[in-house]
Amino acid sequence: MFPPPRDDSSTSDVDESKFGFNLGLARDCEALLAIKKSLSSDNAGRSRDLNSWTTGRSIKRWRRVTSSKVEESGRSVDRVTSLSISGVSTLSGVIPPEIGDLEHLETLKLGYAYGSPGDRITGEIPTEIGNLRKHEILSLEKLALSGEIPATIGNLTNLTELTITETASS
Repeated sequence: MFPPPRDDSSTSDVDESKFGFNLGLARDCEALLAIKKSLSSDNAGRSRDLNSWTTGRSIKRWRRVTSSKVEESGRSVDRVTSLSISGVSTLSGVIPPEIGDLEHLETLKLGYAYGSPGDRITGEIPTEIGNLRKHEILSLEKLALSGEIPATIGNLTNLTELTITETASS
C-alpha cells in the first residue's frame, strides 16, 4: 500500500499551472527541489548540475535528471524516471525523505567523486526509499552514510541492481 500524498500546506516553489494536467511532474519537481536544497556545495553556489534545477526551466533541461513517458490514469505523461548525482564533486548533505515522492523513479545513482573528505552525502538512507516501487537500479557509492539499511528496501520488488559501498562515516 502506498503512503498517502503529503499534505504540505506550505507555499509551493513550483507553479503547477505550467504543468497543465500533469500534476505528477509538478510533484516530481517539488521533490527534486527538496533534494537540491538538502545537498550543498563548498562554494557559494551549488553544483553546476544542480544549478540547472530551477522552476523557470523545463525539466527536460535539468542536468542529471531524466523524464520519460509513463502510463498514469490511462494517459501517457512525463514523469521523472532517473536521477544520477554520481561523480559530482564537493556535494554534502543528507538524502531527504522527499526522495520517496519520485514514484516513477527507476534509477537512482548517488556517488562521491572528489573533494575534501567532509564533502560527502551523510546521514541515513530514508525509509521513504521504499516508496519507489518501480525502482530497478539503486546505487549509493562512496558516501558517508550511517545507520542500517531500512527494511523498506524490501518493498523494491523490481530492483535488479543494488550497490551500496563505502558507507562508513567520515
